[in-house]
Amino acid sequence: MTLIKTIGLITAAVTGLALTPKAAAQENAPLVNKEETANVIEAVGDLLQNNYIFPEVADQIADLLSQKYQAGSYGDISSPHALAQQLTKDLQSISHDLHLRVFFDPKRVASIRAQAAAEPDPQVAIDEFRQEQSRNFGFKSVEILSGNIGYIDLRHFSSTGAAGSTLAATMKYVENTDALIFDLRNNGGGSPNMVQHMISYLLDEEPMLLSSIFKRPERITKQYWNLPHVSGTRMPEKKVYVLTSGSTFSAAEDFSYTLKHLKRATIVGETTGGGAHPGGRQVATDRFLVWLPTARTINPVTQTNWEGTGVIPHVETSAEDAFTKAYRLALENGIAEHPENSAQKEWSLQSLIATSQPITLPEGLLKQYAGKYGPRVLSYEGGRLYYQRGEGRKRPLTAINETLFMVDGLDDFRIGIVVEGGNVIAIQGVSDDGRISQNAKEAS
Repeated sequence: MTLIKTIGLITAAVTGLALTPKAAAQENAPLVNKEETANVIEAVGDLLQNNYIFPEVADQIADLLSQKYQAGSYGDISSPHALAQQLTKDLQSISHDLHLRVFFDPKRVASIRAQAAAEPDPQVAIDEFRQEQSRNFGFKSVEILSGNIGYIDLRHFSSTGAAGSTLAATMKYVENTDALIFDLRNNGGGSPNMVQHMISYLLDEEPMLLSSIFKRPERITKQYWNLPHVSGTRMPEKKVYVLTSGSTFSAAEDFSYTLKHLKRATIVGETTGGGAHPGGRQVATDRFLVWLPTARTINPVTQTNWEGTGVIPHVETSAEDAFTKAYRLALENGIAEHPENSAQKEWSLQSLIATSQPITLPEGLLKQYAGKYGPRVLSYEGGRLYYQRGEGRKRPLTAINETLFMVDGLDDFRIGIVVEGGNVIAIQGVSDDGRISQNAKEAS
């Protein structure tokens, strides 16, 4: 391709982008003059000094903007977009906070003002509740896994006012488990009140400050303490595991961070998203907005939070593998703590390892196992061993070791191979309650 053709294509592409409706409107926006620049700088400084979570930093930024304006540093800027970009750069040069940004967006300003002026619609609250209800208030699934391990897949921390009874029912269902796994890999946040309520189930009644949220506009710090009462049974001794991913955010990070620093849970998975400073866009002038954090979480143990760093797990692994890692830890720890009563957990652990780390046995060995054993039949087909009893369904087997197999669809039953003198003489049906039935291999 010639250089002239290349330049022509690039020019056409850039022109095409510039002519999109949004880009065209931006290009045609009226230029800023000295008066508007002064108004924007004053408004941005006021918003920061009244709302930014770090007051001392806000004062420094306001002084910088004023000094630069007085020195004529913004005098040559006529493009509103260029002014927004330069102000953003100046804000971040002092704060080192990538959240702080100035935007040129007249349409967004008009929309925000229209929404603020509109009469509240009670139907909105009704619709929001129904939507939350249709999602079971964030509780995607609740299970008791093999080995008596509780599992809660929570996608959102709904408000306790709406979801209190659902939370109580969930915690009631898992109260007799030996350990709990909270899956927050797909949880983007929600209500700090629900975080407080859920953590209270995992602690005793002794008062304990869990976290505080400083709200700059209101000049208040709201504290979240361990609740003196929960609906149901507290579980202060139960082992807890929290699954995280890069998508775990905000209130879900609060839950993880608080339990981690209380040494109340083992965090398994990926470092979380790193959002501890909630905020939003605020109107500066008719054409400019500022995005700034207006609140921040303060942990009583660390005196800081996870903003920008995320919650770093105890056991780092991919989000995909986090469940298997945590489930295995829960089973292994349960076996180590109560070896005298560990048969069910050992059974479950064998199954977990066999499915997550499958082994391949030699074809010749599997063919030796094939045959008729009274009412039971083992067959070798397509590189795999199958089990069938009578006219029942043919079920694939998964090897736990060379002579013990899981049976697909029968979690409480396995097939063992009995070998004597190098020959296969029988198979055993092994139940998870310890019962064993044996059938001799019939002659071919």
